[in-house]
This record gives sequence, structure tokens and C-alpha cells, in this order.
Amino acid sequence: MIMEKYNLKNYASLSIAFALITWILLILYSEGSLEITKNALFQIPKVVTINVVLWTIFIKWLWKFSLFRNWLVPFPNLSGNWSGKVVPNSINPATNEVYNPVDIDVKIKQTLLSIHIKVTSNEMESNSYSASFIVNNEISEKRLCYSYLSKPKSNIRNRSPIHDGTTLLSVVGKDENDLEGEYWTNRNSTGEIYLFKLHY
Repeated sequence: MIMEKYNLKNYASLSIAFALITWILLILYSEGSLEITKNALFQIPKVVTINVVLWTIFIKWLWKFSLFRNWLVPFPNLSGNWSGKVVPNSINPATNEVYNPVDIDVKIKQTLLSIHIKVTSNEMESNSYSASFIVNNEISEKRLCYSYLSKPKSNIRNRSPIHDGTTLLSVVGKDENDLEGEYWTNRNSTGEIYLFKLHY
């Protein structure tokens, strides 16, 4: 579930630049009488170690800081717990009426390079297996698109089988605490989703 490719290019370029700067600084400030060429080679393991540690910290935690938003990290931080509704457009064959809205709880786990979405209701659980952001800075649009596998509880699978689906959500509001969009599945069902972020 890797984020947009252009982000990876930016991070790779930044990582290379940072590695070169670290390498030069270690050479300049290292002690001893070794000649510069030997000294430079001896510093490579330190450079790699420092870069791996710093990038690991950045990928897991530091990317969330507002300092990096909109230039190095173009997408929002959606990590946390959400609550909301699914509003189906499908017809219930038993009643010949549209299904009622369903309350859902959503848990989003996100790092710089990955995002996982888990949705639960009183009848099912779904987990994403592919996800990415669609960012259009020209019109200030940020959307989350993900595909998922939904597993209804065993006692209702006669009317609601296991199925795949895709959801497209728009990030709404300046505080990015609301998501809304639509979903569609391979069992020909569609609907809308409305979510708000929970703050504890």
C-alpha cells in the first residue's frame, strides 16, 4: 500500500542529499591521521546507519508534524478512530425498499508510506488491501481511495456474501476531521459514506 510514486522520488532525492551531507560532515570532524580517502570510506557505515535510523523515525512518526505538510508530505494524517454511516443505494429484495443506513466504526493506521483502513459494523468487518491518496493542489482536493475485502458475519452470509469493494473518500474541512464519498462492490451494490474523526 505505497503512497503516490512522486512522493517516493522526493524522499529518495532528499535521502541521497542528506546522506552526502552527513558523509562530508563526518569526514571533516573525524579524528585521526588517516588520509582523506581512507577516512571517507570508513565513514560510509556510519552514514548508512544514521540515515536508516532517521528515516525510520521520520516514516513512522515525524511525518505527522505540520512542519512537513504541503511540501514534503502532501497528504493528510488520517490516523485514528472514526465514526459514521454507510448509506446504501441498493434495494432489499425482501422488502423492495432501499436498505437502511448502517452505523460504522473505522480505524485508520497510517505511516508516511502506508495506510490501512478497518471498518466494522454490527454485521461485518472489512480490511483494506490497497490504498493511496489522490492530491490535486490546484483545486485543494485531497482524496483517499482504497480497495477492501468485506467479511459479513457467518449468520448473514446467505443474504450478504463475502465481497470486494472500493471506496473513494474526500477530505472535508480545514481541520480534515471529516470524510465523505462513495463505495461500490463486486456484488453490484453502491452507496455513500460519511465519517467524522473521534478525539479522545
